[in-house]
Amino acid sequence: MKLERIVHFNFQKSLNKLTALNLPIRTSYKLRQIASKVREETKTFEDMRGEKARFYADKDESGQPIMEEKRDERGMLYTQFSITESNKAKFNEDMRELLELEIDLPYLLLDELGEQHFTAEDLLLLEFIVDEIPVTKPAPVPAPVAAPAPEAKAGAKKKKK
Repeated sequence: MKLERIVHFNFQKSLNKLTALNLPIRTSYKLRQIASKVREETKTFEDMRGEKARFYADKDESGQPIMEEKRDERGMLYTQFSITESNKAKFNEDMRELLELEIDLPYLLLDELGEQHFTAEDLLLLEFIVDEIPVTKPAPVPAPVAAPAPEAKAGAKKKKK
């Protein structure tokens, strides 16, 4: 699964909803392993993103990153690093590369989740950790039956001795 999916807020929200369900012990254990791995990968990603933002940020005379205040679409005030457009492009390229990393997560079988009800959004977000059909060994294919040998044509000439 790509790191981009793991750090997505809605994926984590759906995973948290799943871990809160009363499921069989083995399924709960597997879910906790998945959730633990997701938290670990998210923390590593956030640490790396912060380091890269500090690296690409504009610096003051003492070499410290310059912070700027902004307002979001709701008017809430927040601060962020001041980054030039050229450094912003480099930062974004680094983040795209990071988000493309493949991360191994264990899978759950849909059957392991029992008779739970999920929203279509949850199922879409969780599709990367839930296999729909258990993988079973295919039934053996019977060996083909040999066709009978063709009989000699009627009226064919027999060899003389």
